[in-house]
Amino acid sequence: MTKISLVTPTRNRPNDLRRLLESIEATTKNKDEVEILFAYDKDDNVTREVIPSLIYNFPRLDIKWHEVERSDHFSKDYYNFLSLKAQGRWIMAINDDSVFMTPEWDRIIDFKMSDAADKAKDDILLGIVQDGMKRIGAEKLNPTISCWLLSSKEYVTLMNGLLLEEIYTWGGDYWLGRVFCKVQYGQRKVYILDVFIDHNSHHLKDLPQPESFWLFKRIEEDHPCTCNEEVVAIKAKFINNYIAARKK
Repeated sequence: MTKISLVTPTRNRPNDLRRLLESIEATTKNKDEVEILFAYDKDDNVTREVIPSLIYNFPRLDIKWHEVERSDHFSKDYYNFLSLKAQGRWIMAINDDSVFMTPEWDRIIDFKMSDAADKAKDDILLGIVQDGMKRIGAEKLNPTISCWLLSSKEYVTLMNGLLLEEIYTWGGDYWLGRVFCKVQYGQRKVYILDVFIDHNSHHLKDLPQPESFWLFKRIEEDHPCTCNEEVVAIKAKFINNYIAARKK
């Protein structure tokens, strides 16, 4: 039975992929309950060529590969595409440069999300996991700004995806957090801050910027964020109405 699905796009970063999978293999308690879904572009020959070796070297991991058309819309055409194919009760978006640091992270996430679901009487929740990103002026983690997000198969089915389609690249964590601040007065946000999944982030200004930084920068310029508080209110109202109807 699959309890947790990890969804991530990847492109031309075989070393990051190996590091990610090594960390998952080393820290996951119940490997048969976790699936990993990757999306890579049809013109990404680098990733295509390493897939056989990754399958061979990580036989205990349930890895699913999806070849897709290249797109600028990371939320819709990668994360949401994969989340709709995911089989887990809980679905989490991560990046291919992630490193899982906490032993038994899967047991912790499943326990905390399941406990919150029992209290809520459904799975419409937003899980918030540490991503290690440091921000200028931030002395401690601010989960409303920078984190890994997860929700449920029920939520993904309701919203036709995990992330907001108004966001192309950066900012998905912030805006989805804003939506859930208005879902039952923020009571359905589940802070899982004892799980740490490190992030080799291009947001860190003291590090050389990877190629992906400039790609996302260009996409951000071509597709400015169309999310705002009005959109947030509409989506939150839709979710609240669903929750209310489900309880009748």
